[in-house]
Amino acid sequence: MSKFTSLGGGGGGLSEVTFDADTGSATTVSGTANVVGTGGISTSGTGDTLTIDGSGITSAPLLKYWKASDFDALETNFAPLNQDDGSNASILVRSFDDTTEEFVNFSMSAPNAIDTSGTVTFRAYIYAETAAASVNIQLRLGHISANDNDSWDLAYSNEDSGDVALSATQDQITVAEWTETVTNLGWAADDLLLLRLSRISPTGTDLTGDLQLIGFSVEVPQ
Repeated sequence: MSKFTSLGGGGGGLSEVTFDADTGSATTVSGTANVVGTGGISTSGTGDTLTIDGSGITSAPLLKYWKASDFDALETNFAPLNQDDGSNASILVRSFDDTTEEFVNFSMSAPNAIDTSGTVTFRAYIYAETAAASVNIQLRLGHISANDNDSWDLAYSNEDSGDVALSATQDQITVAEWTETVTNLGWAADDLLLLRLSRISPTGTDLTGDLQLIGFSVEVPQ
């Protein structure tokens, strides 16, 4: 629900208009409305006639972020939580080994107004424990979607990031970003999403030593 306030103009004094972005309906709460703008909002005539085309307004995507300490350790091989102390600041990270696939687990719910024709964006905020030139990593996001009367105990489906080149500068963050359509993910409105993230071997030269994960985000269209 969004609220627009019109000051004067046309036939009106102070007007307060409540607009429902889902249905495209608008209600004048007080006074008269004379709103001119873009994104589906326009006047029809003069004075207190307000026309809003709901199809011209889109909702912001749902953005969920997990910091290193938010993850659960549910797998036999889980990425441990460590503190990295720099010269000026300290940070908590999850440390992913280069020889064993280690995991972090987390969950969220899909938005009620999920855009089933849209695309989900995944972002991992990472850096090498020991930076090196011309090295890569690859991440794998496993996901299970379940709703009312569904079992949660299902096999994970995987979305791989592809090779991600890491910065050769010590402590410099790389943002690994990859996408997948809602259709291919099979997510639906209000689904419970069980998620897990791991490090797998890239096709290029692998980073030797631990990969440090600061946080992870999922951006869902709606």
